[in-house]
Formats: sequence, structure tokens, C-alpha cells
Amino acid sequence: MLVQMYYPQSLSPSRLDKYLASGWFRSSYMLFRSQLMCLDEDIYSLVNIRLRLEDYQPKKSLRRVWKRCHNRFQVVIRPAIIDKEKEALYQQQKPYFQGFIFDSLELFMNANLEKTVFETWEISVYDTRDFPNKLVAVSFFDIGKTSLASIIALYDRANYAKYSLGTYTMLLEIEYGIKHHFKFYYSGYILEHPSPFDYKLKVGNCQYYNWKGRWKDIHKLSEEIFPIHTLKQKINALEKELKRQHIPCQKFLYPFFSMGYLRFFPERFLKNSLYLFCFYRPQQKKRLVIEYDLEREIYTLSEAIECPEYGELLPMNLSQDFSNSMVYYPNLLSYHRTILSSEIPHEIIDKVLVSRLIPRSGYQMKLF
Repeated sequence: MLVQMYYPQSLSPSRLDKYLASGWFRSSYMLFRSQLMCLDEDIYSLVNIRLRLEDYQPKKSLRRVWKRCHNRFQVVIRPAIIDKEKEALYQQQKPYFQGFIFDSLELFMNANLEKTVFETWEISVYDTRDFPNKLVAVSFFDIGKTSLASIIALYDRANYAKYSLGTYTMLLEIEYGIKHHFKFYYSGYILEHPSPFDYKLKVGNCQYYNWKGRWKDIHKLSEEIFPIHTLKQKINALEKELKRQHIPCQKFLYPFFSMGYLRFFPERFLKNSLYLFCFYRPQQKKRLVIEYDLEREIYTLSEAIECPEYGELLPMNLSQDFSNSMVYYPNLLSYHRTILSSEIPHEIIDKVLVSRLIPRSGYQMKLF
């Protein structure tokens, strides 16, 4: 399954270790596993990474960052507390986030729940030289039995960018893990190609999860063939054939795809990240959409309808980079009906033409 979500009612340290080792990571109050991400007007394979802490030795450039910050700032490590200072750092950094963004740090960490199943600690970095006790950076991490999982790092970009405080808090988390005899440090994920997430690779020779149950050396990442490549190839090939036959279609990235994997809504939300919209007109209520199902290896032609009432229930907002309405479809959609599923592209194309002419589907009789 491309996306999985789990809402644990309880979670022992050893169970957290097992989830982390299987490619899961924490998102607010749930555990989440996804093989893809919409970003920068494309879709990419998401790659979980970790660092083995046994015999870890930071390289020279990291030791320089460590020394400069350690001589400049005071560090406090303790169970996590969310307060006004940390919330202010989150709000300062929020414009730099991409994707779905929680309104507050409290929502990001535990969705305002009174209790959490995660044992979360923080590393707070203070400037005590120029101020009485100014918080300039904080990072949060979860503790398992043999693993640490980094959740988020925040720092004062406006006044302390030159100190590489994000790298420094990662090094502090690693030091904590080594000191307390943990085996693995999970720093989150990167993408299959160079991206802003690659700063996580600075700390050392990481391993990556290959979605087949194995952790491999990061240098072998370029050898992997990820499912997302197949998805793009199938959709692009069908788009080319539709246009060759003069059938109007428009390709959209759909950032709400993970909503399709939620279990507690009566609607069946669309669950793919890439769609072809045929005979697309923004003012129409229904959408004629084609997707490629990677799990079943078939194309599906469906009618979909917008669900604005459910979009309001999301505790997150889309970042500004999702504002291009020619690339991203910006509204939540649910399936109205499935018209046809087939492995054969031309069966889908033939059905597109037929569906276009059925008056009860809500489309105009005029073909072009």
C-alpha cells in the first residue's frame, strides 16, 4: 500500500522501534507511512533514512559546527514542553515549510490531545551571552527502546542563521542517543533526488529504507526503481494517446491523496496523487478523471465530485507552493461512481468518449 496510517491507543518503546524500522514516521498523534510526496510541481518517491549510532564519528566540518555552538550557547535536554517561546519559533519558521502545514506547534505535535502515546523529549538551545535566557533553537525527538526519532527542529532564522543550529540540534540528538546506548537515529526522510531535505544526510553515512523491508547504504539509492516512476510513465503515456486522438485532457497533481486512505469518513476520497481530467471545465460540478492504480496495475475511469465541507475539517493548510492551479488540483474530491477499470489503455479511451456523451452524467452533448 502506498500510504498507511495508524492511530495507536498505546505504544511501547519496542513497538515504536518496529514501526520505525518498517518505514513509519510520526505525524502529529499518528504513525504514517507513505511512498510518495507532492512537491515542487511534481511527485517524488519518499525515502526514509536512519543513522547507525555504533562507532559513529562526526566528520571535521560537523565538529566545527559543534565547537562553535557549544562554546556560544547553553543546552537543556528534558521531556518535551510546548510553550510560547517554542510556538514563536514555529510561527517564524512556518513560512518555510512545504506541503500541509499545521497552524500551531501544539497541533503539529499532538493535535491538541491531552495525552500522547509518544515519549517525546526536547533539546532547547539558549543564548545566555547577550540575553538573560533567550531560546534560539529547539528540537523534539521520540524515544523507543533502541531508537530515537527526530520530529522537528526550529531555530531563530532571523538572528542566528549563521550558526547552523538545525545541524547542531541533530548532533545533540545523536550525542544523546550514543550516551544512552541507542542503536539507531531516525532523522526522517529525503526524496529520491536532491532536495531541501538533504541536509539530514550531512550527519554521516545513512541507511535508507527500500520499501521491501530492507535498510541499505545510502550510496545505493540511485540503483532503486521506485513505484512512482511507473505511475508517471503510465499516466504520461495515456495523456499522449488522448491528445493524439484530440480528446481534451489536463493532468493534475492531487495533494489531498492521503485523505483517500482515511477510514472514518463515509465518502470515498480520491487516493491517487496524479490524475488526468478529461473535458475539464472549472465550473462543472463533476469531474471525469483517469488514474493508474499502482497496487492493482490497472487504469480506472471515474466520476468525481468536490467535497468542500470536508476540506474545512482539515487541521492543516496548503503551503504557498501549491497555489498553481494549472498544476495542482486544489480541492478535496470524492468518487461519485466508477465507470471502468482496465489494464488496456484503449478500453479506457473508448469509454471516455462514451461517458462524455451520456446525458445523465451531467456532461454536454457537444464533444469538442
